[in-house]
Amino acid sequence: MATSFEHYQHAPIVEAIINLAIQPHLDQTALVELEELGPKAGYGLKSPRIQVTGQITVGPQSAASATQVIDGYMFRSSNGQYVLQATLGGITLSRLPPYDRWEPFRNEARRIWQLFAGELGERRISHLGVRYINQLELPAGAKMERYLATYPEIAHEIPQIISNYFMRVEIPVTDPDGILVIQQGLLPSTNPETVRILLDDDLRFAIPGDVDAWALLEQARAMKNQVFESCLRPEAKEMLR
Repeated sequence: MATSFEHYQHAPIVEAIINLAIQPHLDQTALVELEELGPKAGYGLKSPRIQVTGQITVGPQSAASATQVIDGYMFRSSNGQYVLQATLGGITLSRLPPYDRWEPFRNEARRIWQLFAGELGERRISHLGVRYINQLELPAGAKMERYLATYPEIAHEIPQIISNYFMRVEIPVTDPDGILVIQQGLLPSTNPETVRILLDDDLRFAIPGDVDAWALLEQARAMKNQVFESCLRPEAKEMLR
């Protein structure tokens, strides 16, 4: 697999996400440490993260109930570039626009993880995910296949004008073993001369005990780049340069 990819001047990334999950999850007593993690990392603007669980009882007296519990906290960096979710199940770090490069993003995730492990005890990363959410601006009325190599193809006997669509595919991957989820669809656009396309690439891996999570994260990043490049035609790449 290629390890070097083009750095686009007009990269369409609206959110990049690294998820580092642990098993077993922490118990509710760890919420005190999680609440303090953001300030210790230099993050502010805290808000609780609410987990909702529901129960439905079927019978002569059917009923539904929901329970809300705090399972962690969300924090935002002072410059507004990062959002951190510190939860009983691990950490999720989001990088918001303008996205720069992988290395500072990865380094920030590792710094936060080291704080997390330092506060809550050394924990093994059991699952990781790398997700990049992109928004592509394409000329209105242009055929999708001019710009995208992955798109919904409509039978030629059916009218070809699409007012809305959403596509989701799940693809098992190997070496390392995991799953790739690609989501694509139309997004609202305020410019009548363009259409806005969602391209959401989400890679998820379970981590065997003998595998280094940070080495696997680098593999996931390379695989993510490969997926993104493969989904675009040369005309789309030219627009992003």
